Amino acid sequence: MLPHALSNLLFVERFYRYPVVASTNDTARMMTEYPDKGIFVIQADRQTCGRGRSGASYFSGEGGLWVTILARLPSVDDHFRHNRSLSLAIAEAAESMAGLPDLSISIKWPNDLYAAGKKLCGILLENHPSAVDMLVLGFGLNVTMATDDFPADVRPGATSLSIETGKRVSRSCLLEAIIRRYESNRGADAAVMHESYLKRLYRRGDRAEADGREGIVDGVEPDGRLRLAGDREVHFVHAGHLRFLDVPGSVPDAP
Repeated sequence: MLPHALSNLLFVERFYRYPVVASTNDTARMMTEYPDKGIFVIQADRQTCGRGRSGASYFSGEGGLWVTILARLPSVDDHFRHNRSLSLAIAEAAESMAGLPDLSISIKWPNDLYAAGKKLCGILLENHPSAVDMLVLGFGLNVTMATDDFPADVRPGATSLSIETGKRVSRSCLLEAIIRRYESNRGADAAVMHESYLKRLYRRGDRAEADGREGIVDGVEPDGRLRLAGDREVHFVHAGHLRFLDVPGSVPDAP
């Protein structure tokens, strides 16, 4: 049965809520039934084996939104459209619900959200192993955590909405706002959505390295490729970890 927070979203065909799972993405990837025209939403209060890109562990304790969306992917060309729609939805909804100024939350290519220079949210898009036309979109958003709630190794580079605002945002209301905006963004004009994405691009104009290539973060192509302006040529990076080449003593990027 759908919770009240999502009951008015008719495109949400099924909602699954768990106290604890290993990973909401893994739960979605094990499903053998799929949405027809809408989406499935899976939420857990806590994950024991949350993970990011390349299998990296992801802290998923109490106080966050650990959610996966199962959606149809008619074409692989739509992959970045989903990424962009979800990234913007989370940023927009979090700012609105927490009372943050517009553009307070930035998007670090390819799949993280940052606030005040620290990681606020991670996003992980995966293919479904048994259904080629299904996309698994997971995100972990730090909502009500205090600084001491994060593990010591994560603490220097992590933040939450509560840390940034001093407020406790309702996770159920925030989830409803994110899902609603994600669906709206998917159907919006692609050029308008991409311009909104570029306005939030984290540390645009700074020097960084990705996939063995170095240059100034110059933008992101409409198909999702990162554009790095090198000394002699422009590099286009399809995937990889973006590492900023900071001066000594700066706060390192969160994993």
